[in-house]
Amino acid sequence: MLKEWAFHALLDEEEYEKERSIIYEEWRSSRGAMDRMMNQMYPILLKGSHYADRLPIGNMDAVLNAPLSALKRFYRDWYRPNLMAVIAVGDFDPDKTVKKIVDLFGNQPNPANPRPRSEYAIQRHSETYSHIIHDPEMGHSNVQMYVKYDTPQINNRIDYKKDLVENLFVNMLNKRLSELRLSEDPPFLYSTGYTFSFTNKTSLASLSAEVNEDEALRGLEALLTEVERIRLHGFLPAELERAKIEILSSYENEWKQRDDIDSAYFINQYVNAFTRDSPYTSIDWQWKTVQDLLPLINIDKVDEFASVLLSGKNRAVFVLGPSVPIITDITPNDIDWVIQNVKEMKIEAWEEAPVLGPLVETPPQPGRIVSRAAVPGTDIVRLTLSNGATVFYKVTDFTADEVVFRAFSPGGASLVDDDQYISAQLATEIVSIGGLGNFSLPELDKILTGIEVEVNPHITKEFEGLTGGSTTKDLEYLFQIIHLQHSMPRRDETALESVLNSISADLKNRDLEPKTPYYDELINTLYDGHYRMRPITIDRLSELDVDESFSIYSERFRHGGDFTYLFVGDFNPVSLESLSEKWLASLPASPVEETWRDHNVRYSKGNADVTVNAGSEPLSLVSQSWQGEWDGSFLEKYKMESLAAALEMALFETIREEYGGTYSISRSSDSALEQSPAALQAVTIAL
Repeated sequence: MLKEWAFHALLDEEEYEKERSIIYEEWRSSRGAMDRMMNQMYPILLKGSHYADRLPIGNMDAVLNAPLSALKRFYRDWYRPNLMAVIAVGDFDPDKTVKKIVDLFGNQPNPANPRPRSEYAIQRHSETYSHIIHDPEMGHSNVQMYVKYDTPQINNRIDYKKDLVENLFVNMLNKRLSELRLSEDPPFLYSTGYTFSFTNKTSLASLSAEVNEDEALRGLEALLTEVERIRLHGFLPAELERAKIEILSSYENEWKQRDDIDSAYFINQYVNAFTRDSPYTSIDWQWKTVQDLLPLINIDKVDEFASVLLSGKNRAVFVLGPSVPIITDITPNDIDWVIQNVKEMKIEAWEEAPVLGPLVETPPQPGRIVSRAAVPGTDIVRLTLSNGATVFYKVTDFTADEVVFRAFSPGGASLVDDDQYISAQLATEIVSIGGLGNFSLPELDKILTGIEVEVNPHITKEFEGLTGGSTTKDLEYLFQIIHLQHSMPRRDETALESVLNSISADLKNRDLEPKTPYYDELINTLYDGHYRMRPITIDRLSELDVDESFSIYSERFRHGGDFTYLFVGDFNPVSLESLSEKWLASLPASPVEETWRDHNVRYSKGNADVTVNAGSEPLSLVSQSWQGEWDGSFLEKYKMESLAAALEMALFETIREEYGGTYSISRSSDSALEQSPAALQAVTIAL
């Protein structure tokens, strides 16, 4: 099949015409405010290359009107053996597979007069390009800075060391930006920095921040100030050591899981090696080399890399936002003034206080396991703890050095009154920003350097719960953080101000985005406008009571005894049981047996045909939904999901492949057990 595609494609006229429509639909489905704004950025940022004029999807005039002869010419010019590689990864006999590839592809001729390949360099420039781009449908504001530099070629250990230096720089930069976001009166809502290879010749270093629309220039000043602080003073030795530990830990985890990696990972590595003419390095080589090289990298090497990227050359700065006066009134001169002002500022070196102390200051008095039983027909063990909590665990070898978990308890937001519902919906976001125990989020990040663990709380309509996981060696930290999520959420007024500001900014202009009123009306129609299915809007945010959010979180999570915990992965059962006694059985028992309350949230029983007119692009969304009662059985659920999958395939074949009427079709199936009067099922399709 691969040989036929590569050398003997039919390029049928009828199929070609169908594919035009599909490509056009793909292009059309991406249209919107951000797409329009990016199309204004590309000619500036990527000047000198074809990317400045069009993206790889192509010019729509050519897509819709180019004759079949042009496609055939393209196929002849570029689908030729001396530009191809055949990569095979999987479970097969290597010798037989290589022979088969040689037999199939080795005798294919190259053209006598091959069309030469041209390279189009992205221009370099000494000045900073400053631009303001706005759109009436843009729902948020941000500032972005890009610096162009030569793509590093990694051909030996010295090059690999330089790549590690770049990774260390990005790691430390983002740690600082995260701390600034949670500082008093933060200058931006979110911020991130990263580097990426755009072409074989050009890489981009990017800094971006989402900002309140009236603080775009302040946010830009904050980004540039941190850039200048690094250029002037560099990073602290403690920052470098933490970054080294984190990078070493990530390589170690990948090495430990080397036998469980999906084949697609290796395919991508080989493709990159072929297209960039660079050596392919094995995971074993990478792990050994990182262990050798990381200790040799000192702070001067990282600062040296920073000075190249942060010199001010080859830089482009953009302010993006909605078409409102506070954005449209900004001029390139304003951006240039901010840049010059930062250069003239007296900027002090970064300071940080040491973070000391154990994660849990006073370990709890352990509980005990009161019963242990195997679940028949499975490798699952069920534990009942002395506080009433239930633990299910199963040891697996699917992925080495990985443990995943879930925990849940019935109740959730259903147990609060309607006037507290938004406080419940936002409770975990508001509480989590403060950290845990005695430590803020930035302090936790420092304490947990090199420790791979994640725990995320959530409160849904019917349940509260936790999800996450860890490496095998960090299993006790996982249990400690689970314990703290239950027992010691931390309130941090400074961080709280930051998250409330972010929530408000996200909601302020949400209705400018055309898809928002569409999905709002869809949910409103499906649930007959039920109070608890309303979207959170800037007006409804006034219903939020932060004190209530903390109270609801505490009420939902403090009694670990009514939770069920599920652990699956690579761990020692004896260790897991011991940790369960210490960190889970020690949590308070629930004084009452709780379940969730039925608020009669049901799909509409009537028929509705609703149209929402929004947006300036020739773009439409269509959703259809069917609902019915369900007897609660797994067999009926299986039948319903099978029907939904068959429906999706049939629609795909007809609407996309036969008529070219859409680029993508999705379907979702949902089953919900209600207390009364019956369970419900729903199938929804969207094009």
